[in-house]
Amino acid sequence: MFRTDKIAILMATYNGEKYIEEQLDSILKQSNQNWVLYIHDDGSSDQTPQIILEYQNKYDIFLFFHHLYILYHPRLLRLFQQLLHYR
Repeated sequence: MFRTDKIAILMATYNGEKYIEEQLDSILKQSNQNWVLYIHDDGSSDQTPQIILEYQNKYDIFLFFHHLYILYHPRLLRLFQQLLHYR
């Protein structure tokens, strides 16, 4: 099972370009910086994936799973599901 000493933040997105930057900025401003952010996009047709990729390139603390990538790599979907159930 996947284990880390960091806080795992799980975010699911879909056509959230209007709010995604505000959400990511809020997470980045937290006083506790001992975390990793896992984002799964469920096929957004807006700019949400591009915005997330910009943040991912700027801040090396995100793991981003786009639905098309997961279709070809189903182990990533299982990892995301395991993270949801991890306690």
